[in-house]
Amino acid sequence: MERQNKYKCEECGHICEPVDILEAKHPFIDDEKVMGCPECREIDSLQKMCEVDGCNKVASCGTPASGGYLICCGEHSEKYGRRNK
Repeated sequence: MERQNKYKCEECGHICEPVDILEAKHPFIDDEKVMGCPECREIDSLQKMCEVDGCNKVASCGTPASGGYLICCGEHSEKYGRRNK
């Protein structure tokens, strides 16, 4: 199974890869950073998407699967979870 590593902005719906996410030093908390959407520049609005290639749903859970732990939507948790093999 191919895996994707993408994030979706809950404000504007933009989908991006980790390399595209904007990062900056947190203005109030030392040793922390804020992350923002590269499209609308909203801070802390990015949600991890299901890792199953081609799925556009936001990840809601994770499950042990062949090849390691899979962060996914509920539908794919049932389909690819180790307990279902």
